[in-house]
Amino acid sequence: MELTICHMYPDLLNLYGDIGNIINLKKRCEWRGIKVNIVNFTVDSDVDLGETDVFFMGEDLTGVNPLFIQI
Repeated sequence: MELTICHMYPDLLNLYGDIGNIINLKKRCEWRGIKVNIVNFTVDSDVDLGETDVFFMGEDLTGVNPLFIQI
């Protein structure tokens, strides 16, 4: 079994150390024999989101990042 996790905007939304949550998810899957691919999605990314199984997004201070209002 293989799982692809898309870490959404890790460069902008890593206020609370969300990389630790990604590492935790990856390790827990690996302990269960699940291969994990981590894909970082940033503003300039050219990633096929249709190939993603799980989306993970951190939080910013305001709760609403202006980047998402533009999308």
